[in-house]
Amino acid sequence: DQLPGDLQLAMLLAYERETQRESSRWFPYIDALPKTIPNLWGSFIRQNDDGDALEQIDSQLERFSITEQSAIRNEVVSQSQALCRDLTAVGNLVHKAMPHLNITPMSLMWAYAMVTSRAFGESSSSEDQDDMLGLAPGIDMMNHERNAGTPFGIELSIPEIKGLPQAVNPKVDIEPYLAEQQSQFGVETGSVRGNWPCACVLAEISGETIGLDEGDEAMISYIPEAIAPAKSLLNFGFLPPPS
Repeated sequence: DQLPGDLQLAMLLAYERETQRESSRWFPYIDALPKTIPNLWGSFIRQNDDGDALEQIDSQLERFSITEQSAIRNEVVSQSQALCRDLTAVGNLVHKAMPHLNITPMSLMWAYAMVTSRAFGESSSSEDQDDMLGLAPGIDMMNHERNAGTPFGIELSIPEIKGLPQAVNPKVDIEPYLAEQQSQFGVETGSVRGNWPCACVLAEISGETIGLDEGDEAMISYIPEAIAPAKSLLNFGFLPPPS
């Protein structure tokens, strides 16, 4: 529990992918994820890719001054190299201490890339505060729109889940399904009322909920307004347009 929340989540994902494989309850989701590291920093661990990464950085920085461009570029390169170095060190330590987990530096890098580019919520830096960070299968495959809403967690009771519109309700009898999940995987129900943690997203534009017609695309915002340019480039490969 001394590791940052995003790294803990990455280790869980790497374990499910490398050890559990097809027996993982998350296998269909994991199998649909990119097979290679999509993040910009991943270019720095692939031979001869540094030049492409630098070109991608420079193409995003035209609106900044020469001084700002240089500072952001240097920060992205420095953080990319530090990430690769630190994840390699952690991966080697984990593999040496717990070889049965099958987590290697490369598998941990892959998992960390998935978490930092797809997870929603926040990884708390305080020991007194729980991390509210998670991956939401399905939601994390939605496209980005700057003014769209962001995913959020919510607890729902079984009657509330059964009352959801058919379009989003699993085509199973939900009550025995949840009971089976709890029995098979030891899922915690989340509260004394027996509620289940769910991931949700609303169709929104600039904080206002909107209606969608059939065929309209529901989108989410990947990037908080206050995100630093270097972090946006590292995790998502692009910068949000200026306000």
